Amino acid sequence: MHDTTTPSLTIVLNSAIEETPEGWRHGIRPAAAARFRTLIDALRLDEAEGVHLIEAEPLDEDVLGAFHAPEYLATIKAVAEEGASLLDEAAYGLDDAQVPIFPDMHAYFGAQVATLLTAARQIALGRTRHALTPAGGAHHPRPAEARGLSLYNDVALALHLLAEHGLRVLYLNLDAHHPDAVQDAFWQTDRVVVLSVHEGGDFLFPGTGEPEEIGDGPGRGATINLPLPPLADDSHLERLLNEVIVPVVQHVAPDVVVLQLGADIHPADDVAHLRLTTNGLDALFEALTPHVPHWLVMGGEGTDPAVPPRFLLVAAAHLAETIALPAEMPAAYVSMWEAGALRDEPPAPLPASYAAYVDAYLQAHLTRLQAALGESVPLAISFEERSETAPEAFSRWQGLTEYTTSLPDVQVPQSVAERIARDEAQRAAQEAAPSEEVEDGEEEDASEASAPSGKKKRRRGGNRRRRSGGGSAAGSEPSATARKKGQKSKSKKRGGRNSRRKGKK
Repeated sequence: MHDTTTPSLTIVLNSAIEETPEGWRHGIRPAAAARFRTLIDALRLDEAEGVHLIEAEPLDEDVLGAFHAPEYLATIKAVAEEGASLLDEAAYGLDDAQVPIFPDMHAYFGAQVATLLTAARQIALGRTRHALTPAGGAHHPRPAEARGLSLYNDVALALHLLAEHGLRVLYLNLDAHHPDAVQDAFWQTDRVVVLSVHEGGDFLFPGTGEPEEIGDGPGRGATINLPLPPLADDSHLERLLNEVIVPVVQHVAPDVVVLQLGADIHPADDVAHLRLTTNGLDALFEALTPHVPHWLVMGGEGTDPAVPPRFLLVAAAHLAETIALPAEMPAAYVSMWEAGALRDEPPAPLPASYAAYVDAYLQAHLTRLQAALGESVPLAISFEERSETAPEAFSRWQGLTEYTTSLPDVQVPQSVAERIARDEAQRAAQEAAPSEEVEDGEEEDASEASAPSGKKKRRRGGNRRRRSGGGSAAGSEPSATARKKGQKSKSKKRGGRNSRRKGKK
């Protein structure tokens, strides 16, 4: 597929996404692209052998219709160019405080799509072995609904492009948030395998991503979810690599792995509760690279703007072995942003009792995954008992706060414990608030689709119900609401953080 002149790694940049757009009012501001370009320049990565830097191609707006509904796209342009009615905005999720609305929003989010599609196209057309870009990672927008800090689902569009070129595609979501809309898009097809490592839906938006969610029809077994509990760290990622991720990649034998590298998995993130670091990234690339012909790596924002450029640079060094990484950030980068080490220190070990809970959580969820998949996907799950007792108090959010806030700072960062305490208070307030019964004929929220029989409730401030409609290709797959009925799945309660903290790309 490639000759000797083909770059080992192509990095795709776009100046159009490197400035915070005028009118952007959300607290989480895009920062990865500008910082990463500064880091590239400071390290002279364009001079490294086998590394090629290019600017993104202009967006062909017709490609948006491969996932998004025509009426939705028309409304986006109307809002951006001439204004639209509040009714139209509400119909497509544009009244959500977590969806930034500003004059150039179509151009800005379109540039994000163009950048990721340019990177995908380099692989699809045989122009590079691997591709990497700080853009992308919007895995929550639906065909006719803006969600999670974005208008357009650039992830689904990139996966569709690669699959349309005849490539066997595996999407690996390493992000605190479950890629619910991407999962929906490929639920009934095996042309894209969706494998997600994320914080469990009991603890974080969007509340989906349980082991029993494995796809349907021709796509049954092509969706695999690996939820993590709060404070899970690199050692737990390594277990998932050994027992599930590597066996799945070997079984699927993809032509390309599309990796979403979310910075919110890092302990510095102020929304999620995970503790994955650059050490975990090293373990991931070392375990998977022998089985992956081509990587497409996209960035992902988090609340700490220092994390994304470091994650991306570590990934680049694995994809192009000619990149030599310094121990500290280069002076030219420090002068514009901040100082600090490039790589993280390993996370401090968890206290024995909480470590036992994390082990028990993983064991239970892996057991459920194996039961759901049966023999269709060979895994290497170790079923030996990991501890004599699994603290039942931690099996849900309740009880976790009191435990974690009492831990010494040396064991669990106080910031994480404080976030858990804050989130539980929000959750308790949300569950205490009155709820409305869903009106006759109204589609229930996806999180309630698998609830026990009885009256369905709609949570105030929670996630919007799923909407049907969309373009052709990926966007035409059935919604999770429809598919989960009758499927064995744990009912997830979402509130507090999930309704207020949809701060996700």
